[in-house]
Amino acid sequence: RAIWLTDGFGPVRDSWLERADHLGETITVRFPDERTVEGQFRGIDDHGALELWRPDGTCEMIATGEVFFSAA
Repeated sequence: RAIWLTDGFGPVRDSWLERADHLGETITVRFPDERTVEGQFRGIDDHGALELWRPDGTCEMIATGEVFFSAA
């Protein structure tokens, strides 16, 4: 918490991404309205939203939803 208060979210984000599982893998996200989307998990932005790259090359920023990873 002290890092976040003094240096902002950037260092926390960087540390989280160093440890993130499934980075670069295909994931599925289900939204509260039951809509689902699939794409490549490439990270989180400066606000903590998940970066989901869709097969058509667009990036969707996701702030809320259930994330499902492919079975290995």
